[in-house]
Amino acid sequence: MRSLSRLRPPSVFFRLACLLLCAATSALSADDAAVALAFQVGNHRVSPYQLEKYFRRFTEAETRQNGAAPSPERLQTWLNLFLSQHVVIADAYALGFGERADVRRTVETMERHMLTMSHGPYYQSLYAQSPLTSQRVENLYAQSGAVVNALIVRFPNRGAAEAALGADFAAQSAEEKRLRLVRSATAADVVARDGPLGWPFEPFPELADVLAGAKSSETLGPLPADQGVYAIHVRSAQRRTLPSPQPAPGFASYAQRYEERRAVLRRRGQVLQAAQFTADPAAAAKLLEGVKKHPASDARISSEVAAGVDAPLARYRDGDVLREVTAAGFAAYFNDQYLRPLPGSPQDLIELVKDQVVAEFDLKEAHRAGIDQTQQFLQDREGFTHFQVLDSYEKEKLLPTLPVAEAEIERYYREHPAEFARVTRVQVRLARSSGNEPPPPEAAGSLMEIERDQPMPGLENLHEVIFALPEHQSLGPLPTAHGMVRIRKEKNLATGTTPLANVARQIAAKLQRQRLDEKERELAVELSRRYPIIDKIDYRKLGLSDASAAPWSPNPR
Repeated sequence: MRSLSRLRPPSVFFRLACLLLCAATSALSADDAAVALAFQVGNHRVSPYQLEKYFRRFTEAETRQNGAAPSPERLQTWLNLFLSQHVVIADAYALGFGERADVRRTVETMERHMLTMSHGPYYQSLYAQSPLTSQRVENLYAQSGAVVNALIVRFPNRGAAEAALGADFAAQSAEEKRLRLVRSATAADVVARDGPLGWPFEPFPELADVLAGAKSSETLGPLPADQGVYAIHVRSAQRRTLPSPQPAPGFASYAQRYEERRAVLRRRGQVLQAAQFTADPAAAAKLLEGVKKHPASDARISSEVAAGVDAPLARYRDGDVLREVTAAGFAAYFNDQYLRPLPGSPQDLIELVKDQVVAEFDLKEAHRAGIDQTQQFLQDREGFTHFQVLDSYEKEKLLPTLPVAEAEIERYYREHPAEFARVTRVQVRLARSSGNEPPPPEAAGSLMEIERDQPMPGLENLHEVIFALPEHQSLGPLPTAHGMVRIRKEKNLATGTTPLANVARQIAAKLQRQRLDEKERELAVELSRRYPIIDKIDYRKLGLSDASAAPWSPNPR
């Protein structure tokens, strides 16, 4: 039997993402759910809103994976596990797991993330203030053909730009401007990018309007923008031929994501400017040096490393109060993130400090707007809390009773070789152009082979993507340091097997998850006799003929 563990992913991050992405799709509004009841086990209530949300998430995942809606048998199995887990959750609440400090802290952390992340309800309210128009979609589509090869330097403010470039920068010759800009790109407090960029010009989408109209060989700036002050030397600027005069239907959703990204950057710039944010690159460099010398296995910043930095990483104003971001405060913020890519440079670290400061202001604004008191938010928070309580219960009460022996891991590895097969050599056809124009469609390109452990020079960032690409599928055209490329994967030439040592932990987790699902099903039948049950589920609406999926039914299945 296939595992249904994706009904409740083990990662807190994925649960949060699903709460955000799936909440708005429920047919029943969260306001209705505040008084409605789907079922109740003891004192534990579950609303139709929560049931429908997880049901829709399951059916959509099944449809994406299999190309068809789940069968009644799969629905029955899913619902049995979902209801069984809620019976166990009811028992966990009765035993006091809902009051545990670790559960409450995780829920509080989730709430902060939910209110401050760009896909959360606060930012969604900002996006709604500037709806995307059809005219704007057409304008963005017209920009999308622009490609530039440029040196772009971002300074934290105009004073830093003038100090690096000179107050007389605008009056200099084109060559002198270029030389000054090249020299400034190595400063500690700047962000620089040198090479080809195509629309939407990440990581500088706020420059899209400027770069889309840029001309070859010109030097622009200083240009004030949301994230700082820019200076740009454009080596070449060209326009690709667009595939059609009008944008394809799917372009509108891409344009919407771009507009949302711009809104996030605009908000970020406004907050940092109003707060008079200033950073200390030397303190950031010292913290980063400590992190690199004493790396943690879980990509966290240890308190010992943070304690080694005396100076504040940044200062900012919160109204009339001058606040500091200490190394210890930043470490606490960083360690609470669900995704923690360690910064590669002091400037990267400063950008994360900026994120921390903006998140503090976003949280205050979200509370002030009452977003955390809307019924949808309260329902999503409650649903997250339920499964966090279950996690704590599983770790203490159930998982210690379900060990996985090494022999079982080895047997699973032997009996499921297809799961651990991987492509080790591929044949691709590579078409490349030396400039910024993409290779013409008629260009056949060169046929070549790539080994998994030998990335092709210049295509290192695309190496894993190429190996994951299905046969006869294409990538591109894409900008690289050596021009535009188009890649077609012709076929997989050789496969190998991932070593057992690399997947043993993954196998153990999968086997333990399967046992945990079965244990919770068995336990739910027993607990259903102990707690009073109220069942108001519309089983036919879920595609089932009766209530036999419920663990409290006379003949559960």
